[in-house]
Amino acid sequence: MVLIFPQIQKISFLLQTEKRSGLNNQFRPLDDRLTRKNLKNLTQPNKAWDGHPIFSPDGKYLAYRMQTVPGYESDKFRIALYELSSGIIKVISDAFDNWVTDIIWAPDSKSIYFTGEVQSVNPLFRIDINTLKIEEIISKKYVGGFTLSPDGKTVFYNYRLNHLPAEIYSLDLASGTHKQLTFENKQITEEVDFRPVEHHWVDGANGKKVDVLLVKPHGFDPNKNILSLLISMVDHKVSGLMLLEATTSYMPVTGMFFAMPNPQVQQVMDRNIRQQFQGLHR
Repeated sequence: MVLIFPQIQKISFLLQTEKRSGLNNQFRPLDDRLTRKNLKNLTQPNKAWDGHPIFSPDGKYLAYRMQTVPGYESDKFRIALYELSSGIIKVISDAFDNWVTDIIWAPDSKSIYFTGEVQSVNPLFRIDINTLKIEEIISKKYVGGFTLSPDGKTVFYNYRLNHLPAEIYSLDLASGTHKQLTFENKQITEEVDFRPVEHHWVDGANGKKVDVLLVKPHGFDPNKNILSLLISMVDHKVSGLMLLEATTSYMPVTGMFFAMPNPQVQQVMDRNIRQQFQGLHR
């Protein structure tokens, strides 16, 4: 990944310094309009993974995603800021105890928009880089790719759920009005009885609540017997949405009643459990 500084004086790129893939990406900028050959490792103090750097529009900061446990791919992804004038690194998203998945700067460089998976959805948030206040901008939706209009007044985003194929929407930040912009899947959603995912919370081991994701068959009739299919979603590498799209979209077509216990509920629970097993919990 190559990132060009707003004033075209620096380029940041990722360099993997460990033999094992994906464990320790670090940023190295090339200064003085690309004339010097010396490289500077911006994130050398962190021995774990750093990635997805984005320069702020005003050119003062480099925002990126950071992990803190070397070699541990399930570690929490945080938002970190590197101040270009001082070299100071500051983690700003500690109050958000889930993985940060994508980040984008606001045009005024005062805040960062980000998504993070929470209980099988992927809402959109905004964090003020000074006060560290976090606001939920789009809730209860699985937001895919997103971007901002140049004036920062509108969010354009990709949204889908198990029963709703992906389409592009806009959100007017002042009024809170959402508008669907594309209708590529209108015909299939009108022809097929896609059923939404239902969330049922049950008591699990050690007093922990377990979120059971339930999808009823197409054309479900409560008076008929249904063949149940039970699958446990535990792999941290497969997000809730990916597994739902790969299974619950077509299983109910065959008349199956699809129930999927999600013991991790969200990435933070899965991370804590895995850390305890591996002796990395802290």
